[in-house]
Amino acid sequence: MIYRSTQGAHSSGRPAEFIHRREKGYVLLFALGLLAVVGTLVLSVTVTLRLDAQLLAREKAIVQEEYLLRGAAQFTAAQLSITSAVTALRPPLTKESLSAWTLWTPKGQTYNTTIGSTNVLVELDDISGLPDANLLTLQEWERIFVLIGSNTPESAKLLAKKVVELREQLALTRKTAGFSSLEELLQWREISKLETGRNNEKSQLRLQDVVVVGTMNKKVDLKLTPLPLLQVLGTVTNEHLRRLATLRQSGNITSVQAQQWLQGTGLTALATDTPPTAVQARLRMASSKPNGLSLIAVITGENGEYSVIDQRIEKGEAGS
Repeated sequence: MIYRSTQGAHSSGRPAEFIHRREKGYVLLFALGLLAVVGTLVLSVTVTLRLDAQLLAREKAIVQEEYLLRGAAQFTAAQLSITSAVTALRPPLTKESLSAWTLWTPKGQTYNTTIGSTNVLVELDDISGLPDANLLTLQEWERIFVLIGSNTPESAKLLAKKVVELREQLALTRKTAGFSSLEELLQWREISKLETGRNNEKSQLRLQDVVVVGTMNKKVDLKLTPLPLLQVLGTVTNEHLRRLATLRQSGNITSVQAQQWLQGTGLTALATDTPPTAVQARLRMASSKPNGLSLIAVITGENGEYSVIDQRIEKGEAGS
């Protein structure tokens, strides 16, 4: 009896030991699985933190770049004021003075200046002959939308009605002329839809190529205003455009020639010897790509003093 009971104890203990070992195996597998999950979460959090840190550093760099470019725009306005003052005084300029101080002029040149320790490239263009968007009539808006690639005359007419209504609403709300900046107009959803679906074969001109905001000017520049824009703003035939193109090729348009050409067009033009009243400055870091982050500033002059009236950021590859 004693032997059998001892025998029974040994035989009944084996399954218990097996079960105990199997439970330990489950615990080990569970622990390994938990470690794998925790390890994945820790790695995920680490990667996310690194990406967040990189994005934060990039955003900080972009903000710093924007502020630097805005400062460079103010510096550009000061340079144009200096050019205006020197031109008005007409002092005798020696080669030494010209080499020591470069007079900035808006004739398509690109200037290199240093702001702090950073080199900034500034490209200047005379845009005195572009109309202020706040002064355009319903019919002129309709012609502009046709010019920049609206697919049908009907869609251009509808869009012209909408933009004039928007301008009137803004003017009533703000007690101002309407649009406060060109960026406000460019970001309007209707313009975005036009840019997306416009007929690019019809026109290479964009809205920002034919209008500005804030200059309160609608006079054309017979030397610089885009020829198709003249037909938008006045009664100008193709023959008129051919004649003006010939005058432009001669290199100089006299006041007499200008008056003769303007007859019957309904246009008012700036005097041929008038200093630039509006300048567009495209500013970007010298170290960035040509199609990277840039600041587009509109600078206007009054009585020889130039100031920045509008500016917007264009983000290319570097800023995307």
